[in-house]
Amino acid sequence: MPHTQQPGVNINFVGLIAANTILGSVMPMLIILGGLAGVLLAPHPALATLPPSVQTFAGLVVTGPFLLLMGRYGRRVGFLVGGLAAIAGGRAGNRGMPKG
Repeated sequence: MPHTQQPGVNINFVGLIAANTILGSVMPMLIILGGLAGVLLAPHPALATLPPSVQTFAGLVVTGPFLLLMGRYGRRVGFLVGGLAAIAGGRAGNRGMPKG
């Protein structure tokens, strides 16, 4: 029996490739911008890489609890809580940066 392609499969594939590309570009930006912010905020240049280190460590620490949360209440609640945490973190970072 010949293989028939379902409609929309190519569109889904292109969407997944685009999402993966965007996701792959985030980590280098966090490392670069975190280091630059660290240079502005740190009292000593050796502490400039502390922000990206804390981001990586925080991702490691919250992965387990978020898996449990999403397993119990579903992905929608997990993504909502994660989005709210990201907004709160962005606001805190914005308030912590010195104004030019």
